[in-house]
Amino acid sequence: MNRFACRGGAVSAVATLLSTPKAGKELRTDVKTKSNEAVRYVSNLRTEGVDLKEQITKTSKEGAALIKELSTDIKESIESWKKTVEPPIKRIFRNT
Repeated sequence: MNRFACRGGAVSAVATLLSTPKAGKELRTDVKTKSNEAVRYVSNLRTEGVDLKEQITKTSKEGAALIKELSTDIKESIESWKKTVEPPIKRIFRNT
């Protein structure tokens, strides 16, 4: 969720609270409650965003390491295959 959506939600909540006919004390209590809820919500979003960023960083590092390992394994397999097929190929060319 982007900042504009959060701000829009907060503005809508305040507008709704202010447009509803309530006593002053009740209105102040509602505004304070909604304000505290909004602060908690934004704080949770921030925490989840940081957690997500850390997870993405970790996953990308692990992926890079796996790709490097896979690349090494493939190179080794190709070299092994070349050594295996080299003698038969030499025999074929000698016989022709």
